[in-house]
This record gives sequence, structure tokens and C-alpha cells, in this order.
Amino acid sequence: MKTGRNEKCPCGSGKKFKHCCIDKSEEHFAQDESDNASLPKEQYIGFNRDRAPDMSPFDLDQEAICCLVSLLSTGAAKSLNEMHNTNKFETDHVIVTTGNCSDIKLAGPFSSLEAAFEFSMKNHGAVRFQTQPQFV
Repeated sequence: MKTGRNEKCPCGSGKKFKHCCIDKSEEHFAQDESDNASLPKEQYIGFNRDRAPDMSPFDLDQEAICCLVSLLSTGAAKSLNEMHNTNKFETDHVIVTTGNCSDIKLAGPFSSLEAAFEFSMKNHGAVRFQTQPQFV
């Protein structure tokens, strides 16, 4: 979809497109958006029964969350490589994160979701995994 001359520039400057990057091609912005998107392609929340023993396995309780399993997008892999000064993370690799905001631990990369799920069950006591709801 083409950016209109009077729309905000897709580069994020806040200027109108005609006063900013009108000379750059639309492909340039499409490539940048996909490469810079740091959100994972898919995420699964792992639940540990021991953290909330009285909870039904079908309830969602923050206390029972033990890990997050993420399938990496191109941008997420690139961000992780930059943060950790490495090249080991690639698109479609899977990582497992645990901890809280000030103490996040990362495991992986794993080559498949199944391998990450197995790791999470063995090392974090996850008994089930749930993806975030998708709305249409």
C-alpha cells in the first residue's frame, strides 16, 4: 500500500511524507518494518502446577506462570544477537525466558517448539502451554 503525500512518513519522523522521505521507495520501508519488528512470531505461556496447587489447570493465574516460549521473528533474532553480541539467534529459532523484569533468564536457541516445551517441562515444571488469544 502506497503512502499518501500528506500522510505521516513511515520512517517515524512525524513529518509529512512529502517533506521527508518521498524519494525513498516503498520497498525500503516494507523491508525496514519487517526487519525491525522485534516481536516474536508466536508466544506460549508455560504454567507450573506447583506454583498454584489449588488452581484449576484451565484457569489463568499470574502466580502459575513459569516461563514464556517464543518463536523468533527476523527482528527479534536480530535484537537478541545485538544484545548478546552474538550471531546464534536466527529467524524461527525458539527461546525460553523466565524470571521477572529485573532478572530475566534466557535459554536457547532451540530448533523447534517441541524441544523448548520439553526443556520447560523438565527445568521449570511447566505442565501445559497456552498461546495468547488471537482476535480476528
